[in-house]
Order: sequence, then C-alpha cells, then structure tokens
Amino acid sequence: MSYDGYAWAGDLNEIGEVTRRAWEQTGELGEDIDLLRAVLFREQRSSRWAGGGLFGQRVPFDREPFVVALVARIRQLSGGSVARRSGYR
Repeated sequence: MSYDGYAWAGDLNEIGEVTRRAWEQTGELGEDIDLLRAVLFREQRSSRWAGGGLFGQRVPFDREPFVVALVARIRQLSGGSVARRSGYR
C-alpha cells in the first residue's frame, strides 16, 4: 500500500463510517480524492485485522461493493494516476 491514511486523517473510523453511510444512502462518494483514499486505506486495514473478509464477512476484499465503488471513484477522479504527496510511503 502506498498511502498512509493515518498520516492524512488520524482516526479513520468516523470518516470511514460517515462516508460509507452516505454511499449506502445516495450511491455517491464525493470529489475529495484524499478522503476517498483514506477511507479505502481504512477499509483495507479493517479487512486485514478481520482476517481477510471485511469485518468477518466471506466476501473477498476486492469484491466488497463499497471497496469496488471507492476504487472506481478514485480512478474516475484521478484519471488512473495519483501524484505523490505527504502521507505516502
């Protein structure tokens, strides 16, 4: 992973939950690419600590609908390439 969401946002739980709830209600993710990358970072960390499936689910991480939506939106906003900034390793 090339993005350190902790460096960007600190506590990712609140922004992750707010973003997920908004997506579940509206299907939209907004235009803040750094926020979306931090939320994707949070989802990856949650999946890792849950043993692979997101929060114990058996859906593979890369097929979890919220993750798929995050990746698609990040690609759409970035054109497929994101410049390195602080918060990267």
